[in-house]
Amino acid sequence: MSVAAERVAFIGWNPFQLLHFLRLIRALPGSVFVLEDRGSNLEMFPHDLLHASSFEILIANKEMMEDLDRRFDVIVCQTPFHGIDLINDAKIVMVQYGYAKSAHNYGAWRSLADLTLVYGDVAAQHISRFCPVDVIGCHRFDDWRDEEWRADAVQRHKSALDRGKPILLYAPTWGELSSSDRYLDSLLTLRTDFTLIVKIHHNVGDQLRLPDDVIRCGREDDLFSLMSVCDALVSDYSGAIFDAVLCRVPTILLDMPTDCLVGNKTEKGSLEVGRREELGLRIASPTDLSSARLQEAFDDPMHLLARSDRVRSELFYTGHATERFITALTEISSERRDRPEYQIYVRNEVRERLAAQRALRQTRRELKAKLRDLRSRSITLPFRIRGL
Repeated sequence: MSVAAERVAFIGWNPFQLLHFLRLIRALPGSVFVLEDRGSNLEMFPHDLLHASSFEILIANKEMMEDLDRRFDVIVCQTPFHGIDLINDAKIVMVQYGYAKSAHNYGAWRSLADLTLVYGDVAAQHISRFCPVDVIGCHRFDDWRDEEWRADAVQRHKSALDRGKPILLYAPTWGELSSSDRYLDSLLTLRTDFTLIVKIHHNVGDQLRLPDDVIRCGREDDLFSLMSVCDALVSDYSGAIFDAVLCRVPTILLDMPTDCLVGNKTEKGSLEVGRREELGLRIASPTDLSSARLQEAFDDPMHLLARSDRVRSELFYTGHATERFITALTEISSERRDRPEYQIYVRNEVRERLAAQRALRQTRRELKAKLRDLRSRSITLPFRIRGL
């Protein structure tokens, strides 16, 4: 028995998540993408991405989330969504979206899933502590091997190809681990020898200023599509590193000072730190970033790619992930998987914490409303309410 597509929902709140799910949604005609309304996040989505879609998009605020439990049998997500702890009947299936920042990626929130679909054995080993897992591979690699998809990507980015220079795709991460403040000026000096595409992280706004001859790509632009036309990826500690390893795109790694790595969802055990030498050509500082240095990646790309062969084989199953995804959804919708008691315990603890956080937010909203009412009536309180 196959899964009923109309009873499957994919949920996300930013364009990266929708782009990540596109192939899977299209493989299940009749399935729905639930766009979680968090307020200003709706402005992230370009008109074409939402209104030219061949599938239903349901915009849902947090008050509507509990209704998903009645409408759908399976809810597919990357990470927890508002009200995930209120889902009791529908199966929650998480799909791995990357390998970076292991302290976060392998956190206890994984226990909320009835099943997590992962890229390979390394992720399975870590996440199976919290929930059942199936190794399916990365479905975006199915796109990568699709000749029609690649032809469309080339056509979409034809302007970069027409410049006649090697193409560097710069895809930094966000927050304190981002290399943009430290390295961007040095990168811009390479424009005489390279075409530079800057892919801004989906968690970063539009504040990054770039010269007119730099091709700027934002949240709505697909990293895999951009990688298909570039000659090398330049990144720091972003999950884009592992996408490039999977697709065998030569990778240049911009190192950051050690103190930046502390307390930023990464650790020595994170692959982008612990196995950095295997992932690409390392650049130690902005003064080390030059056309001559990068030429090493272009003179012998196969040697550079060979560095990452071992880690690639450990991280990724490279069969057809989309087919495995549909099989996994069919099985989870019709079968019950027994879980160890410790997994159920952790899941209940996480759910209780989420419920407590939601109740606290509601209490704060009510207190703020009462405080506004008191102020509107010109009543002065003899004390200050902290945080309101």
